[in-house]
Amino acid sequence: MSARERELRSRAAQLLATSGLLHGFLVEREKSCGRKGCRCERGEKHPATYVYRRQDGKLRQLYVGKEHDEAVRRWIEQDKQLRALLEEIWEIHWQRVRTRPHREKEA
Repeated sequence: MSARERELRSRAAQLLATSGLLHGFLVEREKSCGRKGCRCERGEKHPATYVYRRQDGKLRQLYVGKEHDEAVRRWIEQDKQLRALLEEIWEIHWQRVRTRPHREKEA
């Protein structure tokens, strides 16, 4: 194993040991709360964050409350970092397979 691969695997292991990973993307939207007399009745809607992901071929969404916003953003970023590290590791192994010596079949 090369020094670069060891470094990539170490960084990947550190990310896996963190508090969370979430594959998806965030969307900022505005919504109405439905309370009588609220400003959103006048068109001044409330900002809201949703996390989206594909699951079983369908696009799923979840509302992310203010209390979870920071953690969800961190988990999504950590997932992106982990996937980038895995891409590099996969590329290292792709090149190993691509450049391996080819043996002639014995007759």
